[in-house]
Amino acid sequence: MSSMTKWEYRIVRTKRENVMSIGQLAVDKTDEELKGHTLDSAFSILGEQGWELCGSTGPIIRMLQPYPWFVFKRPKLESHN
Repeated sequence: MSSMTKWEYRIVRTKRENVMSIGQLAVDKTDEELKGHTLDSAFSILGEQGWELCGSTGPIIRMLQPYPWFVFKRPKLESHN
């Protein structure tokens, strides 16, 4: 019987519009490790830690979620509990 891969997920929330411009937009304050980084810098940091981008959202009704969120995943290791 093979074991099933377990995943851990991380959401990176942005704090400005026009996020697709490289070098623009800092990650919001909800992510202590990445806050203040530009999006491309934050993605590089996460990639070095084994995180893989697996999804994103666009703006949803301006008052609810006006800026994109990005979802990352990586295989869950025992040391990441």
